[in-house]
Amino acid sequence: MSGDTPAGREGSLEAPTRHPLDWKSDSFYDQEALFEELERVCHVFIRRGVRKLRLTGGEPLAQANAISLMNALLEHGYDVSLETSGVRNISGVPRPSRIVLDLKTPESGVFDDWMEENLDYLAPGDELKVVIGSESDWGW
Repeated sequence: MSGDTPAGREGSLEAPTRHPLDWKSDSFYDQEALFEELERVCHVFIRRGVRKLRLTGGEPLAQANAISLMNALLEHGYDVSLETSGVRNISGVPRPSRIVLDLKTPESGVFDDWMEENLDYLAPGDELKVVIGSESDWGW
C-alpha cells in the first residue's frame, strides 16, 4: 500500500495526514472531509491511550472553526488545551479547556496587538507564557 493513500495511512501517524500539494484539490477545502480526517487521527490517539490534545501553531483562534473543534473534542472526552498568542479574544474558549496564553513583550513585534483583557478570562490551571527576546524585555 502506498503511504499517500488513506488506506495506507490508516493507523499511522508517521505519514502526513495532508500532503503539501493537497491544496490544489477541491477536496482540500471540504470541511466534512477535514473533520473525517481529524476524527481518523483522533481514533489513532485513542487506541494509543492519548487523551490530551493541545491546539497550537500559528494562531488557532484565527481559524473559523477552532471553538467548534474544541467543543467536539471535549464532547468526546478529550482533555483539551489551547495555546494562543493573546492577540484574539479568548472569552469564547470552552471550559474545561486549559488556556496557555502568551504574554507578549515589547520586543515581540505584536506587543500593541496583545489583548490585556484576556487576563480576565484565565482560570486556575491555565498558564501564562512569556518569551523573553532581549535584555530590554527583561527590564520591561
